[in-house]
Amino acid sequence: MMKLLVVLALVGMVAAGKSHSFCRGKPESRADAEAARLFIATYLPTILRHCPAAVAAINAGSAGNAHCSRVFDEGYCYASNLYSTYGVDQLLSECTYGEAEGYSVAVTFEDMADVLKPRSDVLKLGRLACQHGLPCFEHIVIHLAQCSANDGHFYETALDNARGLIEPLIGEYSGSFEEFLICHFGEDSDLITLLELVQKRISSFEDIVDLLNTFVSKDMQDKLIVDIKAGVRDFIDVSKQFCRADCVRKSANFFRGVFDATHDEYTCPTIDVYCGECQANTDEYLIDTAGSVPCCTQDALDSFVGVRNNLIALLKY
Repeated sequence: MMKLLVVLALVGMVAAGKSHSFCRGKPESRADAEAARLFIATYLPTILRHCPAAVAAINAGSAGNAHCSRVFDEGYCYASNLYSTYGVDQLLSECTYGEAEGYSVAVTFEDMADVLKPRSDVLKLGRLACQHGLPCFEHIVIHLAQCSANDGHFYETALDNARGLIEPLIGEYSGSFEEFLICHFGEDSDLITLLELVQKRISSFEDIVDLLNTFVSKDMQDKLIVDIKAGVRDFIDVSKQFCRADCVRKSANFFRGVFDATHDEYTCPTIDVYCGECQANTDEYLIDTAGSVPCCTQDALDSFVGVRNNLIALLKY
């Protein structure tokens, strides 16, 4: 079952069909999204100033091409819609000091099946990712690869430039962040304890580098970079194949059937514990529908399992 669930990550990433707009009828959210996008574009040239081609592309608007603009705006509008629907402003303005935040929500496999119904937000987001997110991601990867090919220290320099922008912000807002955690989780919460441990261990960017070097050897870091670059290319290729095959619709239909069959009011009321009755319900369904897993879904699963195995091997390296 775990192997089958892995493909849901790809379902959320790529889908085929007509795009839905989360910004439709939301002119304020669309305007805020554009302002946020322009704000980011203001700082990117500072981070990438050692790659003139990238800076020229950003200033010309080609680095943030139409695909990137669309997926950013739609994602911003979707988040804004959720923000409004769940009254996040009110929740964040009330200090409970941890007293009213110990609630839980019971999620069922039936709920998970409902998420994959036609016209659900998951499929709309998938279509957005397929038509705009994936081309944007590939566009960015190409630009960065060109910069890296011309400068062997491109990423290190970009990281140093980003540090120059981020470190002052961390210092400026660290106190506010601690106040926020106390307000919502209490002074004796585990999050405050964790924050204090991090503050004692890490006081600068150099501390992060030293910590990384302590636990990850130079050879392993080099190997990790090579594997990440190869993995990004493989991810783009697999995603394109998944999208072209209209596999998100096929996969969504298949998993909706799996989740519907797994749910049972008495033997499997929630997703909290899968092993046992829930697994038995799933296994029975898979036996009864043997051979129903779409080929493109199986290919995606095999690809993800390969990535997982490579990662495990790397961690043992």
